[in-house]
Amino acid sequence: MPSNGIVRDFCSFKEARFFARNFAEYFETETSIKFSDGIYCVTIPESRTLVRPTDFVEFAYMLDASSRDQLLSLLDFADNSQFTSTDLAWNDSETSLTWDRAGLLLSESIFKHHAASGLEVMNRVKYAGMSGWRLPTLNDLKTLSAAKLDAANINFLGTIGKLKFWSSETTWDSGTESCYFDLASKRIGHQHFVEHDSNRRTDGDGYTESALTIMVTSELHTPNSS
Repeated sequence: MPSNGIVRDFCSFKEARFFARNFAEYFETETSIKFSDGIYCVTIPESRTLVRPTDFVEFAYMLDASSRDQLLSLLDFADNSQFTSTDLAWNDSETSLTWDRAGLLLSESIFKHHAASGLEVMNRVKYAGMSGWRLPTLNDLKTLSAAKLDAANINFLGTIGKLKFWSSETTWDSGTESCYFDLASKRIGHQHFVEHDSNRRTDGDGYTESALTIMVTSELHTPNSS
């Protein structure tokens, strides 16, 4: 990451201006645009205080940050002291599992690479005062229900009604595609890659299933266990 802040590049001035204005308005910060070697560079100042932990998700999304290095760079850029609040997690007394209540990496996706990268982010900042965060196994997810999520006030991004969550496991048939668990139907599903033209990659190629990402740890958190 450059010493003078975070930079994102665009091919057109229109795109750069749109991003700069939206970013400045959402995060109440200044941005600047410079043109160099045919590229429009939007620079965001060095310091940035995130009001809520979930702002980090929006921050990463707007900067198109999905890799481990990009996410870790954002931690150096942002004030992340609020990530230690125990209010961010919920402990299920029936299983002793602790779940991310704030949904730091909940955003719906057909890919798990953002979640996998985000694990190191959560553990590096000791999210909710804990480490050991991980993607849940299928058995972990089977202990959840819509009623539990509702009672724990885990209803971010319209979760209730969208009850497919990625697991850490892969399918038994291919061994490579990620499994999700549907809390509503109690069924296991998986990513399925569709290749429309076997001779070359086309715009129609892609994964047919998407799910939400929720993180879990076996650590207990106090004093706000519920």
